[in-house]
Amino acid sequence: MAVDGFRVLAEYLASARRALKPLRTREAEDSRPYAVRPLEGALVRKVEGGAWRFAPVAVDGSTRKLAGPHFSAYVVGVAVYGLGEKAVDFIPGGLGRRFLALRAPREVLTQVERDERLDFLIVRRSDGAYLDEDCDCTDEDIFDEVRVSAESEALLRVAERGGGGLAVVDGPIYFDHWAKTHLLKIRMDAVERLREAGFAAVGVVKRVDKSQKLCTQEVLDAFSVEVDRRYCNDAYVVSNVAPKSGIYLMGPFRLTYAGRDIRYYAFPDKVFWYASVYGSVFRVEMLYDDFKRLGGEAEEVAAWLAWTATSKWIPYVIDMVDAHARRLTADLLIALRHAVKSRDIPLTYDSELEFLDALRDHVGVRT
Repeated sequence: MAVDGFRVLAEYLASARRALKPLRTREAEDSRPYAVRPLEGALVRKVEGGAWRFAPVAVDGSTRKLAGPHFSAYVVGVAVYGLGEKAVDFIPGGLGRRFLALRAPREVLTQVERDERLDFLIVRRSDGAYLDEDCDCTDEDIFDEVRVSAESEALLRVAERGGGGLAVVDGPIYFDHWAKTHLLKIRMDAVERLREAGFAAVGVVKRVDKSQKLCTQEVLDAFSVEVDRRYCNDAYVVSNVAPKSGIYLMGPFRLTYAGRDIRYYAFPDKVFWYASVYGSVFRVEMLYDDFKRLGGEAEEVAAWLAWTATSKWIPYVIDMVDAHARRLTADLLIALRHAVKSRDIPLTYDSELEFLDALRDHVGVRT
């Protein structure tokens, strides 16, 4: 079980003799040039309810990090609502086992990699590179390695169930960053399996402060707003366009990335909307092929997600499955910290704050 594995892992971490250098941060949501253009219809629509009957499968991954001077453990838990007989299925759990990525000195990683008792963690990126002291990556990259793989595994289970419908994912359908390793192929293979089973994959992106998709001149001209593009992000554009009282939908927009990745894999076009729920903002996106297949229903999916936003300003299905995923990672992080502290391994200040946050989620108290 995971708790026993954490004790084994802590033994290896206690043997580390070199500290890790801090990782750089991901500065922007997109890493390559792209074009965004408005599609047909009004760009700003007030959402006032509708006769919606959507019953999606919802997938959410929660992430937490526990770190000391010589290691960083990236914990991911995935919850899936509406898959089968159970109300919620999980990774780790019945849907899969791997849920933790470890960054540490190379000698520790090679020892961990050989220990069959630690088959729940990864020590390499999907392109085979070790997550060691020389890793050319960001914290977001490492979280993506385990989260995208686990979420994609869950999406494959959804496809196996069949029946068609909507598969709503907390996060993007894909990021262009994922082309640096094999994550893009992993996610797109899962999305293609969903489409073959009659599902349309819909992404809900809650954190948009690093996105500048609405900052292209064509979009700003379409909105008739003047913004200094050097100091622009999507949330700021939405705040200048949508009234603060009410629920509004902006879009649709078609996103096309320039070029291909180093394996000549073409980036499929996406269509997205921005929802403004009393001033709070999130993005809804899907592949352009699914947008065409759904026709007029595509925008109704986005409107329904906006209309069902909860007091946390995110769609109900995402809020509900997010609570389960957060509780799962809280329990995992608490158990991991206990094992690490039992070996007198120091933790960073941020990790102790993360532990306190996990305790609040464990007992169901949020501030």
